[in-house]
Amino acid sequence: MGRVFLLVLVALFAVLGRPATAAARLRAKSAPQGDIVLYEARWEDGKATRSVSAPLPNGPLVADLKAPLRFPLAAASEAQAAAVRAWAKDGLPKGASVKVRTVKGGGVSYSVQARSRAAARAALAGAGEAASAELVRFAAAKGFIVDGDGAVLPDHAREALESADALRPLAEALAQGLPADDPRAFAARALHFTQAIPYEKRKSGADAGFRRPLSLLVKNKGDCDGKAVLFLGLMRARYPTLPMAVVLVPEHAFAAVELEPHSGERTIREDGVQYVILEPVGPARSDIGEPSKAGRRGMRWGRADLRPVPPQR
Repeated sequence: MGRVFLLVLVALFAVLGRPATAAARLRAKSAPQGDIVLYEARWEDGKATRSVSAPLPNGPLVADLKAPLRFPLAAASEAQAAAVRAWAKDGLPKGASVKVRTVKGGGVSYSVQARSRAAARAALAGAGEAASAELVRFAAAKGFIVDGDGAVLPDHAREALESADALRPLAEALAQGLPADDPRAFAARALHFTQAIPYEKRKSGADAGFRRPLSLLVKNKGDCDGKAVLFLGLMRARYPTLPMAVVLVPEHAFAAVELEPHSGERTIREDGVQYVILEPVGPARSDIGEPSKAGRRGMRWGRADLRPVPPQR
């Protein structure tokens, strides 16, 4: 028997984190009423005190409340390990074998033995492809995506689009008294509403995870990417085809909408579309085109990743 070649590869993945800030001033309550939950909120908008009341559909709300705030790393690792073992039954080169185990903190480790270096490399590549494909599949089933760097993060754009129908009654309530053909006026009101929702963090100060829009409303708390998605869901509910996007920068997320920029407003351009920056995170009250310190820092030192929210069909 010839030499045995042993190759080992550890496949790991990361989950996007978020910063923490202080709480805001919005007060909210919700009451079940048959198939809906009546949501009511009151907040300060500059010198004005505003209030809103709207029904939220109970089914989608329950689904949002049950959704995990953080990506289930352990379950994903087990699914990857099972996928590699299943692939090995038919995909291994003749005479090769593979051992696979889960890794603490997420991912899988697998080692391959084969009679030649070429066979070992082929087996290792096949195991890696099986693990990667399963991570993408598992993540999608949980409402997450895997980016080009292998990081797992919520599918923000899809969440904003899919929440629009459930958020439409709230968007209509927020729009009362505003002209229907003025997306800037509605964006300002929805922005300040979202900013006033308290920021969510763990007692340790660590990232609490991504809370989906309806859950964020009734729990009355959320972090920067959750609040950005809520804001964009409200915008998409009101303006089904208006170009808009979630913007991810290192350790932060905010929103961008195609609006006619006013003097001094910060914009960002991609694929021929000029977006105005909006910061739903709060608790500070910022206006359209006014990024937060985290947003400015992220755009200065990192690459802004725009994820457009698809139009409603």
